[in-house]
Amino acid sequence: IQIKGDLPIETYAELKDRKEKASFFKAFHEVLYLTSPDTGKILFFKLKEPNKVTEIQTTGTPFDLSINNKEKIIYITDVAKDKIYEYPFLKKELIKERKLPPKSNPIAISLSEDGDK
Repeated sequence: IQIKGDLPIETYAELKDRKEKASFFKAFHEVLYLTSPDTGKILFFKLKEPNKVTEIQTTGTPFDLSINNKEKIIYITDVAKDKIYEYPFLKKELIKERKLPPKSNPIAISLSEDGDK
């Protein structure tokens, strides 16, 4: 799927691995999210409430995210600032920033099933 500006979006139907599909469904079964490395924004909306959009404005380059379903925390990679941000699910308040080694360029993030790693 392509949206304005050729923003790539991977949908549930495009995932090939069963485990990956199960994880995707568990985390995002009612929520769509978009990250914009160009603007630093992350947009979330519930599929049942498409007019209610939660927007997080970062000062970096958000690229990927993963959700800890148990704790309801979103982990977002920042590829330009070598950081991982933690936000409460569907809220704008930053919980914590984790600094990574210089030039880490974190473009992807994945959590263990129990959310501990």
